[in-house]
Amino acid sequence: MPLLNIKREILIVEDDQHFHMMLKKAFLTLDPNLTLHSFFDGLDAIEFVRDPMEDSDKQYKSVILLDLTMPILDGWGFLDLFKSLPQEVQDQYTIFIVSSSINKSDRDKALTYSSVKHYYTKPLLVADFNQILKACDEALD
Repeated sequence: MPLLNIKREILIVEDDQHFHMMLKKAFLTLDPNLTLHSFFDGLDAIEFVRDPMEDSDKQYKSVILLDLTMPILDGWGFLDLFKSLPQEVQDQYTIFIVSSSINKSDRDKALTYSSVKHYYTKPLLVADFNQILKACDEALD
């Protein structure tokens, strides 16, 4: 049974607007109560993560879907800044890389970051969406 003060959310950090729309539609179809936040570069996303949540009475556990290639601050820059955040902030987030890169060295490098739990290659399959939602549920336990 879900706890009332826990909110599930996904942060989409991706510079492709069409991919954002596709992700939002797919996730809200799977779970209409999910909170989604969209960021088109890593800088806006890291600023959001750094700021304290307004609803301090609620617990947040979030998944970040992170593209590696973006303008302003790419996924690698985001990951480097993220790992410098206080541990209690990092613990609120699980990061999944969503990249068009099939380069094994990118995958291996991404998975060296402790907050990165999976590396997905675009395009995402329905099973990938279900796995990400399941990860949100597991993060609440």
